[in-house]
Amino acid sequence: VVEIVYQYETACVPRNWTGNELSFIQNGNADKTCTAKLT
Repeated sequence: VVEIVYQYETACVPRNWTGNELSFIQNGNADKTCTAKLT
């Protein structure tokens, strides 16, 4: 069993939304696609 800690708000929020992460997540028009590669 492996636990993976992954925080969407730190890994996937674009730089232009830094400091406004909650607004980004709540914004219905913002693209929330986030790709993570586990190696």
